[in-house]
Amino acid sequence: MTRQSFPPLTEDQADFASGGGAPSHGARTPRTGALVWMVLWIAFGVFLLSAAGAAFVAHRWVTTSMEGRPVDLMVINGTVSLYSARLQQWVSVVADARLREGDRIRTDPNSQAFVTLFDHSTVRVFPGSELEVVTSASGRFSPAQWRIDLQLNQGTAHLGVAPAFEWERAFTIRLGQARALLEEGGYTLTAEGGKSGLRVGDVGGASVIASGAEFHVRSGQRMDFDKRGATGPIAEREELIRNGDFGHGIEGWQPGSTAGFREGQDLPGSLSLSVEDGRVQARFHRAGSRGTFYETYLFQEVGRDVGHYAELVLSLDFRLVNQSLSGGGYLGTEYPLLVRVNYRTALGDGTALYGFYYQNDANNWTDQAIGVEQNAWIHYSAPVNLMALNPRPQRILSIQAGASGWDYESVVTNISLAAQ
Repeated sequence: MTRQSFPPLTEDQADFASGGGAPSHGARTPRTGALVWMVLWIAFGVFLLSAAGAAFVAHRWVTTSMEGRPVDLMVINGTVSLYSARLQQWVSVVADARLREGDRIRTDPNSQAFVTLFDHSTVRVFPGSELEVVTSASGRFSPAQWRIDLQLNQGTAHLGVAPAFEWERAFTIRLGQARALLEEGGYTLTAEGGKSGLRVGDVGGASVIASGAEFHVRSGQRMDFDKRGATGPIAEREELIRNGDFGHGIEGWQPGSTAGFREGQDLPGSLSLSVEDGRVQARFHRAGSRGTFYETYLFQEVGRDVGHYAELVLSLDFRLVNQSLSGGGYLGTEYPLLVRVNYRTALGDGTALYGFYYQNDANNWTDQAIGVEQNAWIHYSAPVNLMALNPRPQRILSIQAGASGWDYESVVTNISLAAQ
């Protein structure tokens, strides 16, 4: 019997012969299983990230979604122009109106407006100014979140920021390239000719971003901004008079004169500048008057709103050399040195008069003047705060300094009208 030989069994055949069943060519190896689990975990991770992202977006939308809040406008006097962002046009307002985000109000030289925000903060807009409501909103789902953003484009405004109590509020004001975050308190804002300023009142504080830097302005301080950058914070009064020391000649001033009766017109007074003890002074002089009236003066248009200031004080340095007319003359208004501050109130125009003399042999009226020593330098600071007058000044119109009467000679410098 011939023995038949067979070829050796393959691995699958041997496995089948040993009872392992039919070979399975699709069976998962350990490596294939690990790959499947990796794909599942990655998919699960992507799902978790997507869910977390969706939750974050939803939370972000809920916490940051804002709803516009109206702003109330009241016209104090005159006619105010309102630019409606919705209508894209200017309209005139003579009474009350309601503003929305993007709206602007503009006052002419004879009008003023009063704005009340939804958080009870207020803005007084002075003549010749323009204010824009950039943002006025509260949280759509978080009403305690308040956002107010205003921009002064021109003029002067006084801002009173109300207490926030438990609310989360961001109150900002824009002045040119500067932006300030304001605390509760009072603020004076100015913008004119490429220059702007922020003044903090007795209560308040501001964090200012300007010229790439951050500044903190506290009560009683101010900051000024222009194309060259930011100046401050400065803790000092604001000067309303330009070139009061005559360091630039009579720049900013206008010379003038007033003649009395016909017989005195041929004997005018003179105005000149001189230097004494290192300071420039304006000199008023008249001689040979023969008892006739003449007034020689310097005049300056001020045109500044002052209703938001608490203090306004006149000061100057002067010397009286000669005076032939006693006291202030028959009417009490003719002095070798006389300063007039012309202002406007809510009830009309007024004048604060300051006269100075050194002799009153004829016992003339001197109700609005003070007597001083002849030929001595006097530094005078008015004891009366102009903002304490009744009715209270709202705008300084002009200032005039000069000499009047018969023969006179006087010099004056460092004329100041300081506001705080």
